[in-house]
Amino acid sequence: MKNIILFILLMASAKLLSAQTLTFYTENLDAYVGVWEYHTATDTFRILLKKGKIYNPDGNVRKEQVYGGHRYVKNRQVIADYTRGIASSRNRNYEVTPISASNGAFTESEVNPNELGLSFNDKLKDKIGYGTLTLIPGNPAQLHWKIEFRNDQMFLILEGDPEPVVYDDWSVPKDIILTKISDTVPGLGTRFSGILDDDLMDVGETNP
Repeated sequence: MKNIILFILLMASAKLLSAQTLTFYTENLDAYVGVWEYHTATDTFRILLKKGKIYNPDGNVRKEQVYGGHRYVKNRQVIADYTRGIASSRNRNYEVTPISASNGAFTESEVNPNELGLSFNDKLKDKIGYGTLTLIPGNPAQLHWKIEFRNDQMFLILEGDPEPVVYDDWSVPKDIILTKISDTVPGLGTRFSGILDDDLMDVGETNP
């Protein structure tokens, strides 16, 4: 009898928890939306950010974030281009978009409007990096992109497979200042030809 009562209480508690809405407070995400660029005579790194939200069928998780892709040209060669096919998906955001970031916190007082926690899916290096996007107000605004090396990540290693080599190496710049060149982002899921490709010709890159 005691076991039955305990089971009922556990089920009731689980039901109550599932009915609660987990809300993350955010602020100033619109300031991060747009196209940002780092540019030299031979290199161009651009990120394209658009606001979205985490959705789950139960509706008990609410969190706004910015998502996007990037294109990197180094020494006039295209290293990475993830500006295609970025759209809503049922998959986890970091599997769909290389970049996701938010300043979401459990209380409003904890939110920093000028800094986002960054998650970067480096598909070429096959690893996830974490860091920050720090807003530098101005006209035009700037953004400090920083990927931080962390050795506390966990890996799944199947029996017989070698252990991964953990190293601070990325396919994109890890600590740079970008300048906003547009407040709007073309429809996600397109190649952004009007903004991205034409300007990359400035560094002599030939597009495929």
